[in-house]
Amino acid sequence: MKARSSFSRLGDKTNGYWHQNLDDCLFYGEIMKGVKIAKILFEEYKNRKGIFKNLLPPEYSLPKNVKIGSKEHLLFITLHVAIDYRKDAEKLWKSAKDLFENQNTRWIYNPEKVNSNYNKLIDCFEANFKIANFVDIAIWYRICRTIAEEFESDPTNILKINNYDAIKIIQFLQNRKNKKKFPFLSGPKISSLWIRMLNEVAKIKMKNLKEVSIPVDVHIARATYRLGLINGKFIKLNNETRRKVISLWRNICSNIDIYPLQLDEPLWLLSRNGCSNAKTNKKCPLFKECPVKEFCKYSG
Repeated sequence: MKARSSFSRLGDKTNGYWHQNLDDCLFYGEIMKGVKIAKILFEEYKNRKGIFKNLLPPEYSLPKNVKIGSKEHLLFITLHVAIDYRKDAEKLWKSAKDLFENQNTRWIYNPEKVNSNYNKLIDCFEANFKIANFVDIAIWYRICRTIAEEFESDPTNILKINNYDAIKIIQFLQNRKNKKKFPFLSGPKISSLWIRMLNEVAKIKMKNLKEVSIPVDVHIARATYRLGLINGKFIKLNNETRRKVISLWRNICSNIDIYPLQLDEPLWLLSRNGCSNAKTNKKCPLFKECPVKEFCKYSG
């Protein structure tokens, strides 16, 4: 019989998901295994050891002459994270940096100019931002319009009115009045990702980070399954998979002094550079260097 977890607040609603009982993964042993994995990944990544040596997610690549945590930096992060879906993250953030550093295209990071030049924005994207599509243009324009008209063209003001409280910021984005004003940025995954980037990349200090769910994408899900923390094979990312992965890492982190957002980067890099390059049911090319290889489903 499967043991009912007693480790976390599974009745709470965070980031748009109900944390339900995990029907196929929360034996006491799996939680304890997850605790070991979390501790290893956190320490290895913190100290940049093994496969994490010299590795950082692509959003850490700062455009020239931009100060960390500045208004320009926050606009750069905010606008690009909003369209960071179903794309190659490396290509997206490289293109972002190129656009920002180009004097002919840098204007698209000025919310006031974007707000009054929609057609020019379309032309700019089509000519210089090939990885983006028309939906991305609409997202970019709507967020710029909101920031220009309601927040004095500075994303910092969104943080200020919510007292730099991560949960309040997410709830603010997701409430009925504001959700359409922040397309995609207000979504469960990207809102968490934005908070993590503001904290880790832009060095903005915030409250209640421990309560924010891990932003689950295909890499977070793949690494979680491959480490044997959820039964079965990872086939595709859907809402059910997201709920399982979110609840799992929330349960695991409730037992240690590490919170889910702190595992986003190491899990993402683990999959991006290791798990994703493995053939089905086979070891990945970086298996020998992997700090958690003993837990991999395919270690035999």
